[in-house]
Amino acid sequence: MLDKFPKAVEPTMWWLQQSKLREEEMKQIVAVLKRKDTEEYLRLGKIALKVNRVFAISGPLLTGLAAVGSAFVGCSSHETWDVLLGVTAGALASVINTLEHGGQVGMVFEMYRSTAGFFRCMEESIESTFKEKDVEKERKWGIA
Repeated sequence: MLDKFPKAVEPTMWWLQQSKLREEEMKQIVAVLKRKDTEEYLRLGKIALKVNRVFAISGPLLTGLAAVGSAFVGCSSHETWDVLLGVTAGALASVINTLEHGGQVGMVFEMYRSTAGFFRCMEESIESTFKEKDVEKERKWGIA
């Protein structure tokens, strides 16, 4: 902020103040990315991966169980159990496959993983920019 009546008249250097302020803001953004965003997307990606694995295993398993149950229909005196097993397993397999493919669980996992990767790339880009500026300052002042 500018003083209305400064004690001494000096050239303004507002760009240095803004540069320092921007640098601090960028450092805070990197901290938030590391602490919250990247971790959150990785956590959600792990959950989506687990759900996708469960669906990928249980869908074919229930379909096979339905096929076995329907194959034994009419072969034994326990026909109601065979029909019940076949129908129930088939219905559950249908629901699981619909959730897996209709919900695109694999794509959701890839979205979370890719977003976490983007955040990590952004962190590295900001940090490398700070390192480059530090090297430029050292060269300017003859330190390096």
